[in-house]
Amino acid sequence: MIRLRCVLNALGKILLIVAFAMLVPLIWSAARLDGVTLSLLLTTLIYAVLGAGLIILTKERGHIRAKEGFLIVTLSWLVVSFIGALPYYFGGVFPDYVSCFFETMSGFTTTGGTALSDIEAVPDSLLIWRAMTQWLGGLGVVVLFVAILSQVDTGGLTMLRAELSGPFNEKISSKVQDSAIKLWLIYLVLSVTLILLLLAGGMSLTDAVCHGFSAISTGGFSSYNESVAAFHSAYVEWVVMIFMFIGGVSFPLIYKTVSSRSPKTLFRNEEFRVYLFFTLFIAAVIFIDLMIHRSGDAGVTLRTALFQTVSQLTTCGLSATDYELWPSTSYMIMFCLMMIGASYSSTSGSLKIGTYVLAYRSLKSQFFRMLHPRALTEIRINGRPIHEKTVMKVLQFASLFFILAFIGSVLLSMCGMPFKEALTGAMAAISNNGVAMGALGPSGNYAFVPSSGKIILSMLMLLGRMEIYTVLIVFVPAFWKK
Repeated sequence: MIRLRCVLNALGKILLIVAFAMLVPLIWSAARLDGVTLSLLLTTLIYAVLGAGLIILTKERGHIRAKEGFLIVTLSWLVVSFIGALPYYFGGVFPDYVSCFFETMSGFTTTGGTALSDIEAVPDSLLIWRAMTQWLGGLGVVVLFVAILSQVDTGGLTMLRAELSGPFNEKISSKVQDSAIKLWLIYLVLSVTLILLLLAGGMSLTDAVCHGFSAISTGGFSSYNESVAAFHSAYVEWVVMIFMFIGGVSFPLIYKTVSSRSPKTLFRNEEFRVYLFFTLFIAAVIFIDLMIHRSGDAGVTLRTALFQTVSQLTTCGLSATDYELWPSTSYMIMFCLMMIGASYSSTSGSLKIGTYVLAYRSLKSQFFRMLHPRALTEIRINGRPIHEKTVMKVLQFASLFFILAFIGSVLLSMCGMPFKEALTGAMAAISNNGVAMGALGPSGNYAFVPSSGKIILSMLMLLGRMEIYTVLIVFVPAFWKK
């Protein structure tokens, strides 16, 4: 039986963590006197009062169990997004609450699609809060909860797996809490390093924080309408590109590599090798296509091709150029990359590279069995055998991913959206990419989408970020039974 007191108690603690994080934009606003201090203060108080109230009213000493872990994760993302939308609403950034909620859900799920038609008109402190939503969502505020508190048992492992999925993850520690702490330390160090590098490249503190949080979380929010292209800096593009790529690497693998002090650890990992070589291959194809069909400097073209490939593949969505203007081959590749993410247990979304590796191995095994019916075969990744149940679960997830994207696109078209925007918008939402095609492309935004469409997109974002099963299982009747 689900212990709702335990669930609400954990939710209260998560709300307090977010309230503490909100002190950063609040202090920023107070120092800059940008006119939204009261909006941020009220939201911080709502987070804090509601969080403290839930903890006081639902004292629970028992450990969190697996079912409760699923419910905590789903509720946490919904509640923090509902409350996190208030600074935009109180500050008058959007005329309606639905747009505020869409923007916040897009941030926490690291989707990066924005309903802002003029980002540069938004006060700096709200841009910092906007960037913090994606940074908190990148590795997962629930993982931070597991790292800070010891109220975790089997539920802690459930929450960690819901945030950092993967059928063949690298193991960090036998203790769930130790694993969460180490992952967040890596995330924090990478974030600070990136911000310092961007400051060294001439960015203002606001821009460095916004783009630093955006790149490492593969969130995609920028402080400029033109995204990274606004800086006209090769240095900024290279630095952001490298850290976007790092954000797409499995964080447990990063920890294992740092611990072993050997880069060979990275290249022994099959998913990483495929991720690296696939990125370079796609960038090379786009580079050749651009050089054939467009005149320009080869160095700039190569950098742009590589930047957009990394941004699209990691589902970050930061832009150094408008790929809507690219030749049809490169444009089609950008669309296809929406359906491919980076590594498992990274901050990227969509169907991970490992899913396609597993699908290829499964297909190869099936062909071999057709030719040799009596042969005994097994699928191995990184030298380890993968159980058939795991393979089936991954392939079923991939099927569900495309089914939900199709349903989402139909629902969006029913809301009055054009075909291209409905199809690619649904795919961009469930893959947590954010940047789609047409009016939702790199130079566009979601401001024109009706409220019903924004609600649908927000739910698709949540499903994509929670790897679908974590959300849907809560609606299964058997979930609530003993």
